[in-house]
Amino acid sequence: MGHGTAIKKFPSDAELENEKYLRLFRAVKSANYFITTSERQNELEFRNPILDKDSKNVYLPLGLPKNDYYFNLYKVNKVNLEARETLGVLPSDYLILYAPTFRDYSLKESPISKEVLIKINQLLSGNNAYMLYRPHKLGGTINEDLVNRLNLDRILLTKRYQLDTFSSLCVSNALITDYSSIGIEFLPLNRPIISFVFDEEEYKEKRGIEIDFNDESLSPGLVVRDSDQLIKSLSLLFKQEYDNDYWVNRRNECLNNHYTFPDGKASERIWKLILEFLEK
Repeated sequence: MGHGTAIKKFPSDAELENEKYLRLFRAVKSANYFITTSERQNELEFRNPILDKDSKNVYLPLGLPKNDYYFNLYKVNKVNLEARETLGVLPSDYLILYAPTFRDYSLKESPISKEVLIKINQLLSGNNAYMLYRPHKLGGTINEDLVNRLNLDRILLTKRYQLDTFSSLCVSNALITDYSSIGIEFLPLNRPIISFVFDEEEYKEKRGIEIDFNDESLSPGLVVRDSDQLIKSLSLLFKQEYDNDYWVNRRNECLNNHYTFPDGKASERIWKLILEFLEK
């Protein structure tokens, strides 16, 4: 199984031209089963003519075990309180997680400039809110040194607190992401999602994208494409504009399209598959 859901193209065309990566991908395709979250994902993950011609995979949309936790409200609430204590924030404070994915190319400049960071910090301060910044380990979109130099106390760098992905999502009232599968991981919580896709065309050209952000049945959040739109979306977030019936129902529809079994029992189904295989 993969570690997420195919939003970005995986593997990319460039990765398929790398012999080291190609050996790894072929090893994946030699497995008896490939576990996904949905029938849709069966057609996307590690799927292309180069790999499929020798594939032994039987694709099964049984779900990912790590996502089971988000369907357990008791565990989510427990981790939420523990994480807030670690962060030193109140249970009533509004927390937004910004978790961008990596890029196979260098950004000419950060999409969130010094001036925008200051505006965001002021907006957060006026709404008893914080932003948790969790970049991909291969690279991010915010200059963390700048955040430290400006002493922006409302923008928290998660690496300071050693919060893992699960804790970061459970503690967050809303999520900002882009082409990362973390947005699909967050869906069971039915909390607001903002897709900040400032470089969509470039990312589509250089990496590839497996989702149409205009498709309301698959794209679970508000789509913004520049920092002005991002700031406006944050203002609306604090006014609970994304908590109405339209957004709740839209996120539920996306959940059912991205999870064949939206029940938190992926581990149980996979364990049964293993037992059945061993009993053959």
